[in-house]
Amino acid sequence: GSIALFRAEQSNLAEAAGYDVSLGQTLYTGIDLRSEGVEAEIGGRIAPGLTVQGGVTHLSLKGDAGDPVRTYVPRTTANLLVRWEPLESVQLGAAMRWQDDVSITNALGTIRQGAYATLQLQAGYKLNENVSFNLNVANVTNHKHLTSLYWDQALYAAQRNVTGSVRMTF
Repeated sequence: GSIALFRAEQSNLAEAAGYDVSLGQTLYTGIDLRSEGVEAEIGGRIAPGLTVQGGVTHLSLKGDAGDPVRTYVPRTTANLLVRWEPLESVQLGAAMRWQDDVSITNALGTIRQGAYATLQLQAGYKLNENVSFNLNVANVTNHKHLTSLYWDQALYAAQRNVTGSVRMTF
């Protein structure tokens, strides 16, 4: 396991200040930013064939006056990964990621994305030394969420999707 405390200060960091229609460009201003927080992670083999890894990060992002900045960055995130090999040729896995709510305010108003979690599942089978199969399911719950609010706009994340593969080596 590990735990880390961090603090970083940045001066004159570019921050979008608005869009100028006459120029057709986004204008930027320089801000001073202080980020600090804690990150903890633990992982390992907890039983034969069962590996678990998890972590959480909490941070604060503040400007000169102590006001929150870059509110499109989640302040708390957590993840949990589990991998189980019940047989030598079979692998099963799950990955969960959670983040708290984010928002951004621009000339059009405020865009908000509530806290959400995503789940991914994986299954693999090794037929022999040369052939293996893998199946992944992303966004298992098919939760509708935004990928990011970084550019004053947002795109929805991919819906539930399934991918499979066959790997052959010679």
